[in-house]
Amino acid sequence: MHCGLHKTGTSSLQHELFSVRDLLKADGVLYPELSLKKRTFKNHSIPFYSLFSKNPATYHVNRRLGLEEAEEIELVHATYKAQLTEQIKNFKGKRILISGEDISALELSELQHLKSFFRDLAGLDTSFKILLFLRHPVSYANSMVQERLKQGVTFENAVNEQLNFSKKGIIKIIDRFEACFGRKNIDLFKFEDAVNNPDGLTGAFFKAASLNSRIIKHIEKVKLNLSISKEASILLSSINSESNQDNSLPTSANSVYNINLQRLIELPGQNFSMSTEFQETVWENSFENLESICNRYSLKRYQAIDTKNTYPGALWHSKSIHYLFRWIHRQPFFIRKKVIQTLRSNISKNRPHFGIKKGSYLFVMTTTLALYVNFLQIIEKPARRILKRY
Repeated sequence: MHCGLHKTGTSSLQHELFSVRDLLKADGVLYPELSLKKRTFKNHSIPFYSLFSKNPATYHVNRRLGLEEAEEIELVHATYKAQLTEQIKNFKGKRILISGEDISALELSELQHLKSFFRDLAGLDTSFKILLFLRHPVSYANSMVQERLKQGVTFENAVNEQLNFSKKGIIKIIDRFEACFGRKNIDLFKFEDAVNNPDGLTGAFFKAASLNSRIIKHIEKVKLNLSISKEASILLSSINSESNQDNSLPTSANSVYNINLQRLIELPGQNFSMSTEFQETVWENSFENLESICNRYSLKRYQAIDTKNTYPGALWHSKSIHYLFRWIHRQPFFIRKKVIQTLRSNISKNRPHFGIKKGSYLFVMTTTLALYVNFLQIIEKPARRILKRY
């Protein structure tokens, strides 16, 4: 079982494994194919976390899929179990490969439930090998804040989550896996070392999982969950904050909301970075437990990394503004309005850093963008009335 951790290239790796599942199966390794309706899960997190969590109705993916009623969730779970049972019973090999980073979020009793499920299904002599990849806590926290913004969480909540997690989050995860599966059955690797493998993270994973390296050349390469820009994070945080305060507005659990904001995630701009204070606090919170983990698994110790901040004067390049002009007309009015408000507020806040030329340019462009949004609002109302007649 490959159980993450989060933000260690898991999504890309799962896409790659799924693309060669037939070759893996021919080589004696089953990578289960689980689906719900017309959606196939390359990432086993979704079915496995839902199956073994005590509170699947609160799982953010289930909410996004519209699964909140107990009876409906039970039917979905029955589907997952039937698919797993059929594939395992019909499989002639001896190895099953599961990959899902959300499995690392399961509590000890939930992991024990998962373990019992497989032993009941595949036999009491079933053995487990757990593969975990560890990332530098500061790099991890920076990446997780971005991910949580994309999931509809406010910036403040995302920051607090990571500050709390940095204290004991990782060591608690490893302790749970050791308690359930035993330390000898856990292999822990540094993500930073893995990506430097000649074949990248994929090559490192194939070696760690004792998979046939000749399969790598057949893999469909892809990069998923790319970083967002600092500008995108500013707008996302503002939109998420308003969505969470007003229950009448769409939320991240709403697919329409996700579609509307998908292009915003791709907004060009400056590299995302957290404040120096945040990064230093994460490192201080993590250091002692991280050192203990590295000693426990004979890994080279992590070192503090140089913190980098985005210079405010570099924000809102012309490419960012032009992108918003092309994007904003597709958005609901509340998103258009919030983007204009946030853009004006942030530019006003950072005006001393821009200089006269850039400040003047941004004033003209944001004013023009606001007029464009108002124009769209004016012409859309009669257009909607006309459409309703037909």
